[in-house]
Amino acid sequence: MTRQIQYGDRLLNFELNSVANLEGKIRIKVHPRNRIEVQAPIGVCESEVRDALKKRLRWVTKNLEIQEEQRSHILPRQYVSGETHFYLGRRYILKVVTAESCGVKLMGGQIIVNIDDTIAVPDALNRWYRERAKSYFRKRLLLLIDSLTWVLSEPKITLKAMTTQWGSCSPSGVIILNPKLIKAPIQCIDYVLLHELCHLVERNHSERFYNLLSKHQSDWENRRERLNDISELILAD
Repeated sequence: MTRQIQYGDRLLNFELNSVANLEGKIRIKVHPRNRIEVQAPIGVCESEVRDALKKRLRWVTKNLEIQEEQRSHILPRQYVSGETHFYLGRRYILKVVTAESCGVKLMGGQIIVNIDDTIAVPDALNRWYRERAKSYFRKRLLLLIDSLTWVLSEPKITLKAMTTQWGSCSPSGVIILNPKLIKAPIQCIDYVLLHELCHLVERNHSERFYNLLSKHQSDWENRRERLNDISELILAD
């Protein structure tokens, strides 16, 4: 659940999640894209959480400033031959070819865009990513749900452009995914999928939720950290 806290002239949004096995500690994390997360032991009152966060706000804002500085050095995409673009965690060289018949294909270490108008390269490439995402996410989903006893039928997947989230699960059980997740490594894609599948039975980030996630993916924290580490690069497009 999202909360707000004032620090000087800044109003900061932060997520408050109850997590089991924290041994009385309150953890504060600054994730990519200015996402602030506070993890608190189950049962800790919100006033105690806010007191702990207030003591760390200088550190939090410093990390936000570092992220903003890093983003300022990420050059905007030009969509010209020679650029590198991610797909399933790997970097590929973009090759733009002027041609009458349009299309995008993956060949060797290249993403080749055949196009009759180079201005249309970004749209063509983004369409290709979305098409790949839709089919690949479903493929990975089917592999995951094969071992999940609480998933009785294949959940619907919807793609939605998001700036700070990789996925979410609607109250009706629809799995909503960021199409740019297709640029991440397979292990990270599986983490996001399983995370949302766990929300089908545990709506909140409760102790039961994390126990369920850990039971089926013991290294989920490492996968999440890896995704966080590369998120600025693959969300920059």
